[in-house]
Amino acid sequence: MYKKISLMVVLVSLAGLLAAAHTTQTSPSVMNGVRDAIRAGNSRELTRHFNDMVELTIMDKSGNYTKEQATFVLKEFFDKNPPSSFSFIHQGASGDGTQYAIGRYAWGTGGSYRIFMLVKKGEGNTYKVKLLNIAEE
Repeated sequence: MYKKISLMVVLVSLAGLLAAAHTTQTSPSVMNGVRDAIRAGNSRELTRHFNDMVELTIMDKSGNYTKEQATFVLKEFFDKNPPSSFSFIHQGASGDGTQYAIGRYAWGTGGSYRIFMLVKKGEGNTYKVKLLNIAEE
């Protein structure tokens, strides 16, 4: 009987560790997915990582958009400014667990934008982009 209880304790502990590992790996996977989508200029793939509602600012146009609306707004941006490269230049986190990243988006023959985003943990312990800001450098 003690062997069964000990085995159960080990299995429950292992399940907890695996759940914690999954949670900590979620934010980097969002960051990587966002990075890859921006590099490809793929608005549909980018918005897969968005919260249901996202605050989106592109230069002087700002608003709260659904994922579907944001897809069309970002598609227009990528069509006008096709990416030549994108990389994060700084990433960090605040005390409340909010992740942030600043990146440099280069397009065409020398133009560039600064991209700032906030990623927060939402329902189901998944990280989603809550804010994306694209500004001229």
